Amino acid sequence: MDLERHRPIELLEDRSAETLAAWLRGYPKLRIIGRDRSTEYERGIEQGAPQVVEVLDRWHLLKNLRQSTERVLEGNSAALSGITLPAKSGSGEEVALMEHTPAPRSSKEQAASAASRAKLLGRYRKVKKLHEQGMSMLAICRALGMSRGAVRRYVHADSFPERPRHPPQESMLDPFKPYLAKRWEEGSHVAMQLWREIKEQGYPGAPGRVLQWARQRRREPAPTTPGRYVDSMRKKTSKNSKSSPRKASRPLSSRRLAWIMVGEAEHLSSEERHALQRAIEACADVAAIHPLVQKFSNMVLSREAGGLEEWLGRSLSCGVKGFETFAMGLKREQPAVEAALTLPYSNGQTEGQVNRLKTIKRQMYGRASFGLLRRRFLGVA
Repeated sequence: MDLERHRPIELLEDRSAETLAAWLRGYPKLRIIGRDRSTEYERGIEQGAPQVVEVLDRWHLLKNLRQSTERVLEGNSAALSGITLPAKSGSGEEVALMEHTPAPRSSKEQAASAASRAKLLGRYRKVKKLHEQGMSMLAICRALGMSRGAVRRYVHADSFPERPRHPPQESMLDPFKPYLAKRWEEGSHVAMQLWREIKEQGYPGAPGRVLQWARQRRREPAPTTPGRYVDSMRKKTSKNSKSSPRKASRPLSSRRLAWIMVGEAEHLSSEERHALQRAIEACADVAAIHPLVQKFSNMVLSREAGGLEEWLGRSLSCGVKGFETFAMGLKREQPAVEAALTLPYSNGQTEGQVNRLKTIKRQMYGRASFGLLRRRFLGVA
């Protein structure tokens, strides 16, 4: 991309350092190159145009900051497991937990869930064992046939990362809940009758969702319950009468907390500020890196390179291994980072052209030659 004229000038056949270096040697007067943090591109630029000033893309810097923060949080999942955020409904209002209580799962479903967890736990233990034996993460990926992200997550985790409970999702029953609540207050507690009424109003679903909705509100067995089941149903419904509605909440995931830590403090809600404060109090690593995360994010957003040297010194000695690794990478690329914080260039328009390239490629069903793809991509430009 020509970042000053805003147009693509070449499409290379692959993304190897050798191909990039060979192309760059044809432009000896080139002075500035913007790139992401790919080590392959870094090596290609060093081989083909060592005289240029490299400018790292600011969006990628913030992305890598969030990713390194997330890895640190994943490694402290046990300490952060008790932190929650209020769940939101589609309209943004808080809802009662009983509105979204899932239906009891069958024994077959429970067995399948336990088997899936046991499989993941086995993989986690294998990864930990191989890593303790000195095997690299890439070698573990190849040995176990796992993705790099999963292996990295397991290596940095202090305990087995349990799958988080998903927040409530929108339901086809939601538009009819006000009517159901009104009829319930009027004394109509027969679920099938309620289902027939909302079906006439356009409800497209089966009776199951309405039966579940009614079951969560019963304080006594349904009027249509057969006599031989009344006692057992009374025991089940008594649990509903003893539990009072409370506001729904969901565990705060490492990804969401990383976004909160990277984001601007004035844009956080009161619940997010409270969750962040709890995380700082519960985990020493979070307390150590939070001011560093905020400082670097502010430097990138405000284009201030003056405090970079001091920030690198503090980050390299913060005591949090995962964040120190991120700082070491920036220290190695310090001139390119400083250029990103002082020069106006970015890879934003390059990413836009990548999207256009993918559209053209899919229009050809991925079956045309590289030569035709290159001509179509550069023809308009």
